[in-house]
Amino acid sequence: MYIPSHFHIDEIKIAYDLIKEHSFATLISQQNGIPVATHLPLILDNENKYLYGHLARPNPQWKDISN
Repeated sequence: MYIPSHFHIDEIKIAYDLIKEHSFATLISQQNGIPVATHLPLILDNENKYLYGHLARPNPQWKDISN
């Protein structure tokens, strides 16, 4: 993903603080050519540098990931 230089973050602590303050992501996919978006709650694992998210099974967008 292209990141303009004025948005680039060099310090990991700043990035982690930003993630903690805004702990969600937007998952975007297509279903039959129509864009679909879902906000996902996220949990940051600082130690292992992972983001964990959750997509509810009743949300049909999870099927887009498995394809």
